[in-house]
Amino acid sequence: MSKALDSGKIKYKIVRSNRKTVAIQLREDGSIKVSAPFSVTKNQIDEIIEEKLSWILKKQEELKRIQRERNVYRKFEDGEKISYLGKEYILKIIKTEEDVRPKVVIDNHYMVIYISEKFIGEDARGNIRNVIKKWLVERFRDIAAEKIKKYSILIGVNPTKITIREQKTLWGSCSSKGSINLNWKLVMAPMEVIDYVIVHELCHMIEMNHSKNYWKIVSSIMPDYKNHRKWLKENGHKLLI
Repeated sequence: MSKALDSGKIKYKIVRSNRKTVAIQLREDGSIKVSAPFSVTKNQIDEIIEEKLSWILKKQEELKRIQRERNVYRKFEDGEKISYLGKEYILKIIKTEEDVRPKVVIDNHYMVIYISEKFIGEDARGNIRNVIKKWLVERFRDIAAEKIKKYSILIGVNPTKITIREQKTLWGSCSSKGSINLNWKLVMAPMEVIDYVIVHELCHMIEMNHSKNYWKIVSSIMPDYKNHRKWLKENGHKLLI
């Protein structure tokens, strides 16, 4: 059931169940879902929505901003900015006539791509993007291996398998068998954020939950983990190429 408030500012969908309280959920597209008990009337829900209207409108604006930032179209041309370890580098493409493998070099504020005309081909954008992505994945693989070794010793665990992949909604995961999955896009975040995600997943090898005891373990390794978790929540949608 959808209902518009008299103000005309907002619409929401009601989902009723045997729950005891009313919950308001904003989805990624800005739509609103209200979960409510059967006993709560539509007028009562309207009143709750009106009370939360300022917060809802603010959150909807934030979601619109996030969607705009996600939908930035990159041409992968000179002057564009690419993030690496929390810093933005200016893309500089140097084309050569030599038939050599593409190479990526960090030079002060620039991410320099050395690439042959032959390799670029007709799909310049796609091929240059692939070169950058491959380089970022390789850098993250090396960084993750070093960090996992370091923190595994500190936490006292021994992962059975490490997988680097691209995931849409997860930055990392840990299976009950000790298999760690990490999202390569983390290589675009500050090093401290990478540390946090790795510590987060390794600590799940001790506690497969998010209980107080789990966060106590995380805090013992990384006292300021909340800062890095907040950064990822606020900026994670920007980690893309």
